[in-house]
Amino acid sequence: MRPNILKKVSVICIALLLTACAGAPTVKLDPTSKQSIQSASIKTEVAMPADMFYQGPAQSIGMGVGGLIGYAITQNMTSDKDAVKATLTAHNINVGQLVASEFANELRSAGKIPLAEGSNAGNAEFKLEVVVFGIGQTQGFASTLYPTLGVNGTLTSKEGKVLWQRYEYVTPLNKENTIGAEPAAYVKDPELLRSAFKKAAGIVSRMLIETL
Repeated sequence: MRPNILKKVSVICIALLLTACAGAPTVKLDPTSKQSIQSASIKTEVAMPADMFYQGPAQSIGMGVGGLIGYAITQNMTSDKDAVKATLTAHNINVGQLVASEFANELRSAGKIPLAEGSNAGNAEFKLEVVVFGIGQTQGFASTLYPTLGVNGTLTSKEGKVLWQRYEYVTPLNKENTIGAEPAAYVKDPELLRSAFKKAAGIVSRMLIETL
């Protein structure tokens, strides 16, 4: 297999995944609706996908080889993914909660829409959905893996009207997405894994809030 083909495999895989997972159509927040918002709460429950995305060297090689041989390679080399998933569970690294927390922080910082605090429920609500999350390569030979995160954001009025809706995502190629490590390092240092997803959550939150 030519090296330049393998280099492109992981990038193509992530791009196809995130495009396929794109959420509902974009709804822009019009000025009248924005002015009517006194404050907005953030729904604490964040929907998550059934499984974690994982794109490591074995997956890139398997996809590049293709056929039954490639399938066998990917099926027999999934222990790293399983170890990272187990680390997330064992150390209570909840990606959905990280997204909600970072979204709240970025919303406060931006000051575009007041965040409802305490018992004040506000007259609008943000709902977040993690469509895809995981770790992947910058290219097919790389052993350092970075977070991949795709998030749907929706803002509705008290009456249930959708005022704003947007899908944004972060890949290992995002220049701000700078916390990466080999799978074994993530397993050895769970706080590094938490920090990586927290940073990715902050990046995608800023991208969403910039469109408000």
